[in-house]
Amino acid sequence: MSPTRRRFLQLTVPAAVGLSGCARSEPSSHPNGDDSAGGQSRGTVSDPDVHKPRNREGGPVLLESDGDADGVDQSGTGIRRQLVTSRDQAAGFAFADGVTQADVESTRAFFDETAFDEETIYVTHAGIESCTQYRIHAISWGPNQVDYEYCRELRPPEDDCIADAREQVALCIRIPEALEMTVRGAGSSGRSPCRETDTEYETIDPDGSEADE
Repeated sequence: MSPTRRRFLQLTVPAAVGLSGCARSEPSSHPNGDDSAGGQSRGTVSDPDVHKPRNREGGPVLLESDGDADGVDQSGTGIRRQLVTSRDQAAGFAFADGVTQADVESTRAFFDETAFDEETIYVTHAGIESCTQYRIHAISWGPNQVDYEYCRELRPPEDDCIADAREQVALCIRIPEALEMTVRGAGSSGRSPCRETDTEYETIDPDGSEADE
């Protein structure tokens, strides 16, 4: 089936005024640093490093698996939300059949490039239309809690997609702090479409290229 896209109005992304590239953190106020409440600092970082592999078949991307970490074993459970704190932990993930080999390799590289002695990756899944993508503006963390801000926009014209199809995307968001806690609460806030965008096209031909005006 040829990738197709619908005509759309100019999309826009909420501006993160005064936040771009900055991070802040402060010590946890929990008495005695009790790890049952996280024992962690609180912080927010804007425009974090993010990797977004997809499953075109609509199932989860990353699986907790007792079998082959390269994705042959499909008996694993999809990851709902989780902090990845080591390369060994990341190496234990499997990839579902609907994930392309390119996404598998780039996701492995994203994990390998993470300095886990001072960074953590937050992983969660979200459903999305095939021709749409998430833009992550910020991620915040505190004791046992992670939240992120996002918007949705049309994917670039060079990306293959199918109008009206639904997929799942794994949001792998890098946190610039080594966290050791269980995520008991998580949330997200955002809008669609984005208020601002780098895209300048209004119509995309069925072959996925920008249409001539």
